[in-house]
Amino acid sequence: MLVTKLTEKRKAPVENLMLEAHKLQAQGLTQKEIAAAINRSERTVRNYLSEPPRKRRRPVRPSKLDPYKPFIKSVIDENPGCNGAKVHERICAMGFNGKSSIVREYITKLRKESNRKAVIRFETEPARQAQVDWVEFGWQDLDNRRQKLYAFVMVMGYSRMPFVVFTTRMDSATLLWCHIRAFIWFGGVPKEILYDNMKTAWNFDGENWQPNRQLAKFACHYGYVIKRCRIHRPETKGKVERFNQYLEGNFFVDYEGLSLKLEELNESAAEWISRIKKNRLSQFNESREERFAREQKLLNRIPADGFDVRDEIPAVVNRESCIT
Repeated sequence: MLVTKLTEKRKAPVENLMLEAHKLQAQGLTQKEIAAAINRSERTVRNYLSEPPRKRRRPVRPSKLDPYKPFIKSVIDENPGCNGAKVHERICAMGFNGKSSIVREYITKLRKESNRKAVIRFETEPARQAQVDWVEFGWQDLDNRRQKLYAFVMVMGYSRMPFVVFTTRMDSATLLWCHIRAFIWFGGVPKEILYDNMKTAWNFDGENWQPNRQLAKFACHYGYVIKRCRIHRPETKGKVERFNQYLEGNFFVDYEGLSLKLEELNESAAEWISRIKKNRLSQFNESREERFAREQKLLNRIPADGFDVRDEIPAVVNRESCIT
């Protein structure tokens, strides 16, 4: 009997057992009862139930197209825009007897792969560029009510020095207000700032991407150039993207699910940055703080006069001076 059970253990895929354990739990069975049902220890069942069930592995079946894939790939490599129907005709003459749909699907896959160009890491000189992004943290218990929480992030390209401020909005006025806070934090303004295609930064007129009017005025006031990262290529602003992951996994993970105060959260984020800026960056063998000491001297000065970031709201004033 013991030998039979061990053999069954070897044969049963873990994914199937995990799914079965979750199904039995949903039916109201205890861990002990589930363990007996699937012939596993209670500890193993507890481990199964502690993580989401894995999908069953589907067996990989050979395709009629497999023998012809090298030829199709060579054709698409030479001419990515080649007509799929013509490719189907050519391989049919070679002995293929399948439908044209699977040929078109494979060609589409090859075209997508050919469009993925290698990403070359580039380093900017000190004070040249900063990268901006938003991080969304979903609904949180914030200031005694349920609210959506966001983090505005700006990272200096040369030093990787970050600025973070948590907010409850992502509108244009909030975006510009966050910029001002960042400039004050850094003690200056970079020569250019890189944005993705966020609506508060860019508008598409059907042919070209144009900077948001309010952001363009703001950039002129503070003396920096607006840059846009390539569409569907988030790696072009990889410095801020990598820091976003670091922010989520090394800072906010300690606050997830807690009752938060926005002001206290921002104070904690500032303290956290003050600590991590002393850590050495492996690719440079220097800390953010050391690199930023060189970068900060080259930042543009912050203008003495501020910029009014408030949204304009049109109003109608009647003869009696009442505002509608």
